[in-house]
Order: sequence, then structure tokens, then C-alpha cells
Amino acid sequence: MEELINELEKNVKIDEKFIYEKKIVIENISLLKVRDKLYGIAHISSIDEDRGIMVISSKANKKSNIATIAIKVSENRILMVGYAKEGMIKQNTVEKEFKRIENVLIGEKEGNKNKLFGLFCVIIFLGITTSLLFINKNNDNELKKIIKATGDYNVAVDKYNELAQCYNEKHESGYFDELDIPEKIEMINKVDNDKNNAKKQIKEGNTEEKIRKDIESINELIVINQSLVSVVESFITPKEENIINVLKTVSGVTEVEAVTENNDPNSMLGKDGGYYSCIYFGLEGVQQDLVNGESIVDKGTDAGGAIEIYSSVDDAKTRCEYLSQFDGSILTTGSYTLIGTMVIRLSYQLDAGKQNEVIKTIIESFS
Repeated sequence: MEELINELEKNVKIDEKFIYEKKIVIENISLLKVRDKLYGIAHISSIDEDRGIMVISSKANKKSNIATIAIKVSENRILMVGYAKEGMIKQNTVEKEFKRIENVLIGEKEGNKNKLFGLFCVIIFLGITTSLLFINKNNDNELKKIIKATGDYNVAVDKYNELAQCYNEKHESGYFDELDIPEKIEMINKVDNDKNNAKKQIKEGNTEEKIRKDIESINELIVINQSLVSVVESFITPKEENIINVLKTVSGVTEVEAVTENNDPNSMLGKDGGYYSCIYFGLEGVQQDLVNGESIVDKGTDAGGAIEIYSSVDDAKTRCEYLSQFDGSILTTGSYTLIGTMVIRLSYQLDAGKQNEVIKTIIESFS
């Protein structure tokens, strides 16, 4: 199990209390057979044939959470270890995905038997000559359907990969350890769309229906990718007015004020390596009468906190390194958190629990 947990951690930031395990006993199974059967219902993140391990991500429907599952195939046994981030209302995401995978792996064999039996009956009923003519004509139609469906599949793959590349580039330009999002989205390979490949797909048992199901799965992942791109974009070099609007929605925030060149307490506004915007805010629970200053900017982070916005993640990291020099000393002004290209700072007058609560609330307000 530890081996599979390690594989999960390579693909997603996990919380071990949401990890689940399941074993399936099934005859004549292999890693490649599992891959082929799951291809239409899940995204294959990685596969290691030497160790018999693959990692997939999937979701039952648009409202479900994403489940990341590591699978190990050995002899007649399949071991699955899965994780999904659950919200306030537990959806049993991983358990549902385990059941869905088990149904596909075990149920498909019986379905294939029924299909073969049906085909056998047709051949007997129509006669060998008539059947061969029918099959040839049917194969021509199937080829056309496969070619058309493969073209549509590649269109969906292009859209998926476009969003994946956009997400990966934006993720690299910010810092997102505070968010439960993937470090990287893997690209999907397109499929050769010609008659020879269509014949090969038919020979390998692929059908238009399976390709259409693959397209549906990719379209669901496209929606997820669009959401992920929106998330990272909101934290990278945001506009000052957007931050002000976000802070005004945060419960407990009393006042909001942006600095100008004339009142910037840090003298960093617009300077090389400095922030291009800084917004201070007051918070309920802070004893304002103990803080000197006429305005929120005058009072500084002691009155509640501030959000400093930088042009690059490197500048934001440098700022955190500077602030870290005062951690635990009498000069500390409170806590600070790096997210995207921003540094969120909170007053030392708040206890650690309250600081974490406010940070979490601010970050969630961006979504």
C-alpha cells in the first residue's frame, strides 16, 4: 500500500485521512488489459509496466470530485489505493470510483460473451455467404464512423491540451502549495486518423461508441481544466480592484484601503522588486485602540492585515525571505503566506488559529 501511496503523492497533494484501499480478485488480468478497459472512463496519468502500476484520475459526473487512484496488478489480484479531496459534505468519491472500476473490469467479460453469442446467432440465421456480404458492408460503414469519431476525438484532445499547457505555464509562474491542485496536467496524445488506423482500431476491438465515450470523458476533463486555469489566473498578478472587491466579501474585514506613493509605509510601491499594489484591511477581533495611526494604511498590518501583489513569484518569495528574518522576534508584525504572486500578511494580535482561519477564508474568496 505504501508503494501506491507514494505514486499518488507524485500526482496530487494528499491528506492520508481520505485515502482508501480495495482489492479485486480477477482471473487472466494484466496491467495492459486494465488500461484498455479503463481507457474510456478515466484519464491515465502514468503507467509503469515493469512494476505493474498505473495511476488514473476520474470522476463519475460533473458534480463529483476528482478521484486519483493508483492501481497495482499482480497475478490474479488488483490492489487499488485512492484519494479524493472531500468538501464539507462527504461524497464517498473514491468508494464510488472503486465500484465503477470493478463493474467495468468484471462486468465487461460477461458483456463480450453476450455480444459473441449474438453474432454467432446472426451468422447461423442468415447463412455464411449472406453474413460475409453483410459484414463487409458493415465494416465499410464502421470504418467511416471510426474515422469521423477519431476526428472528433482529436478536436477534443486539442482543446484539452491547449488548456493543460496554459495551466502548466501559469502554475509555474506562481506559488500554489496552499491549494489542493495538481502541479502539472499531463498532455493526451492524438490518434492517427486514416483508414489504416481505423482498420487497426476495429481489429483491436475499438468502436465508435467507445470513442464517443472517450470524447465525453475528455470533455469533462476540459471543464475541470478550465476551472483550474481560472483558479491559478486569479492569484497571478491580479488587478488591485479585484483584490479590493475580494476583501470586501470576506467576513470580519472592516475597512479596506490601497497604498499610494505618498503613504506607502514600506516605500516599495512600484520599485524594482517591490509590489505594484498593496491593500491594507482592518479585522474584527483586533483591538484597534491599541494600534497607532489615523487610517488603515497608517496602522499597517497591526490593524488586520495586508495583501502585497508582485509582478513575479520570485519577487514575492524574496519578500517572504525578508519577513522571515523577524520571525519569533519582537520586530515580527505577524504571519505571512505566499499564494500565486501575492503575499498575504496578518496582524500579530490574532492567535495562530485565527490567522489560519482568515488566510483560508481569503483564499477561498477568490474562487
